[in-house]
Amino acid sequence: MTDRHTADSINDDDLDQLYADLARARAEANAWGEAESADVAAGSYAGRVEELQNTIDRVRALRDKWLLMTLEPGQVRRLLDQLTNAIDGEQQ
Repeated sequence: MTDRHTADSINDDDLDQLYADLARARAEANAWGEAESADVAAGSYAGRVEELQNTIDRVRALRDKWLLMTLEPGQVRRLLDQLTNAIDGEQQ
């Protein structure tokens, strides 16, 4: 590092260099901030996807359990079909 300039000793070239260095530093800081935000968002989405998949797995397990039960024909089975369609993303 060079000696520190004072207001009386700095010339136009030195000042221009300081502003250029400042602009580069700001750009680099912004790039790091954006990259960090993208990483956080990706991690958040990945966590949400895992959470939703776990929910779907639990509902499917419940559906499978219900299918083994003795039920009145047509009554609860229709609800199970609707649940299955909802899980699979089909329109009802």
